[in-house]
Amino acid sequence: MKAKFTLVVSPTDDGLFVGHAWIMIKNIGDESFLVGDYLLEESKTLTMGKFMGLPIGLHKYNGVYYNLECIEQNRFHRLRRNIGISKIIHDDEIKKIQPYLLNARVDTYDLVQDNCCHFAIGFWNAVIDEIKFEVYTAPIMLFNHLIAVKTPKGFKKYKKVKMPKDMLSRRFKIDTEVVNEDVLNDLCDNQDNDSHILELGDE
Repeated sequence: MKAKFTLVVSPTDDGLFVGHAWIMIKNIGDESFLVGDYLLEESKTLTMGKFMGLPIGLHKYNGVYYNLECIEQNRFHRLRRNIGISKIIHDDEIKKIQPYLLNARVDTYDLVQDNCCHFAIGFWNAVIDEIKFEVYTAPIMLFNHLIAVKTPKGFKKYKKVKMPKDMLSRRFKIDTEVVNEDVLNDLCDNQDNDSHILELGDE
């Protein structure tokens, strides 16, 4: 297994008054793997981020969503000012994804103690060993830190990360039971993820 694992953050400049941080994963290997209950197939990409629900937030429920950043950027023109850092990860690191998601608070949100930064930075720190980030409360703080941070060999920093287009978004849910082959086949048959993928890159 092989994937590009990216931490992305957008500051407060586009209508989301507190900014936003999220994780983006692209499968660049030759086999599918699970991210929560989402089967990420070869050459496909997903995003994961935590959002505030109603009545204060823009979305119906508190918690983690798949691919909502794609809609925010492409349909509503938000999150376009951003910065990202990525690393190519392999089997040992990919295997850390499910344990983090199983233990993360995925259906809650608190602006100060349990927001998008807590989820995204926690996710990064759980998977990546070489660079650990302080859990900033405000996305602008993480944004400024990423601008200044020096990237060691094996990492790449982006001054702008483009989201995939035409992605389906849904709430994140995970079943703690062992996923068997029948479940994997059902996910593969039912998941519509044939969207056009824009490569990460500088503009």
